[in-house]
Amino acid sequence: MNFNKFQKISISFLLVIFLFSIFYFLFSIPKVLAGDNTSIDISCAKYKYPWCQEAQKEPGALVGRFYIIALGLAGASALGVLIYGAILWTLSGAVTSKQDALEWIKGALWGLTLLLAAYLILYTINPDLVKLKNPEELFEIPAGLSVPSAPSVPSLPSTSLPYKDSKSAAQNLWMVSLQKQVSFSNDADCMPGSDAESVIKDTKNGQPIMVCSPGCTKTTGCQKKSDISIHPELLNSTAQISLNVAKLKVTSLTGGNHAVNSPHYNGTGMDVVPYSNNPKAWEAVVQAYNSKGLFAACDLNGIFYNDCSKIVGHKGAHIHVNTK
Repeated sequence: MNFNKFQKISISFLLVIFLFSIFYFLFSIPKVLAGDNTSIDISCAKYKYPWCQEAQKEPGALVGRFYIIALGLAGASALGVLIYGAILWTLSGAVTSKQDALEWIKGALWGLTLLLAAYLILYTINPDLVKLKNPEELFEIPAGLSVPSAPSVPSLPSTSLPYKDSKSAAQNLWMVSLQKQVSFSNDADCMPGSDAESVIKDTKNGQPIMVCSPGCTKTTGCQKKSDISIHPELLNSTAQISLNVAKLKVTSLTGGNHAVNSPHYNGTGMDVVPYSNNPKAWEAVVQAYNSKGLFAACDLNGIFYNDCSKIVGHKGAHIHVNTK
């Protein structure tokens, strides 16, 4: 047997012993750290290798374990090549053999450098990049943190029990308006602040309301009064009917031009317009108000109509409501 052949056999033998030593060392670490001198358990139940059934249940864990083992094998191979090059350098006498050994050593060092650099770059960008996770783990909320709740939407008010005062009844009706079931006209026939929306806002805030008189204009005929308020039954009934019968628009309360001694001017009258142009919807609203002990009728230019179909669609048509 010549020297070169003996040299190759020796190097291969040493390399195999080295690789087995590396694997033994890796599997021995847990036992050594635990101070346990008993036999080493390398079963699936202990380490969950990629080929184990338990590991295959989790895709992220499976890929992660393959990655770790591949990284370990690459590092061990690079280290083995480095040792091989060192042995080859030591045992060779020719310049050519030394050059070959040097190339092996350089290749091993470059391999180790690339492995370390790839890990460090990923870890520097984000430590989680080197931690493979299952899809469901990506959406887990860290301990101590909470998911912000969605913006609260005003709850639909209860109108089963009528409010006894104007302020509470107006607040309730305003809450219904936030649900887009009722609206208020902001077009004032007379002085600013006499429109239905302004009157409702002042009422729900407990402020004096604008009360007009016959013949009022954009500049005169209205004033703030604290001794007059909207009758709560008008507001309660409007809230209930807009929720259960038809969507309504309140067009007039204590403002606007009405007849002398109109109930509008003492807070006991109001005008509403259903959003639907179906005469049956108008008649249903009239019947609903009347069923609550109020007076209601379809109105056009101060004339009441029992048959709402005669005025629906005409400009200025509305439903007049007042307490009895």
